[in-house]
Amino acid sequence: MKPVFRLFTQDQIYMILETETKLHQDYDLVDLYKLLFQAHLGPHHMSPDRDAIIHNIERETVASKQLYLPALQDIGAQEGFYRVGLNSLDLFKVEKPVEMLADLILASRFEKALPHDIWKRIWRKSYSLVRLFINAPVSEWKAVQAMLDQDHLPSHSERYKNAYHPHYRLVHYSLLSPYLEESICLEL
Repeated sequence: MKPVFRLFTQDQIYMILETETKLHQDYDLVDLYKLLFQAHLGPHHMSPDRDAIIHNIERETVASKQLYLPALQDIGAQEGFYRVGLNSLDLFKVEKPVEMLADLILASRFEKALPHDIWKRIWRKSYSLVRLFINAPVSEWKAVQAMLDQDHLPSHSERYKNAYHPHYRLVHYSLLSPYLEESICLEL
């Protein structure tokens, strides 16, 4: 069964932001924007082409020299999506972890695309909470607003990339749980 879209409460959004900013302290506004987008929409932005997903995971895993931590990161308040570090796929005790991850990504996509206006409203309602975690200059807010207006999901900031080498994919928690029970090495 496909996951269904859900709105997070303000308390849950606060928890998502707090957890991320404790784990990854070098961030810019664009990273918090991306976090909240991913927390609400998961892999919605990815192409549903399984072969392309597999190819991109393999290419990115080979190119990645640094370990992205944590191996699994709950970005959905225990009800939504997880970031699954690509360098940690061998922790899953399956024969073909890349193919498994591709299938989980596809299964994590919503049945229907969410109208962009809904995401705009979510982001606007999150402003006050985001401001508690970053004192970004007006130029960063304008850049994020332009991304929002253009329906563009950005890459992480250079600051975040240099500090954490983010190589991960998004999977809905309900699909990941059977693998977590079998993979005792994974830490949440």
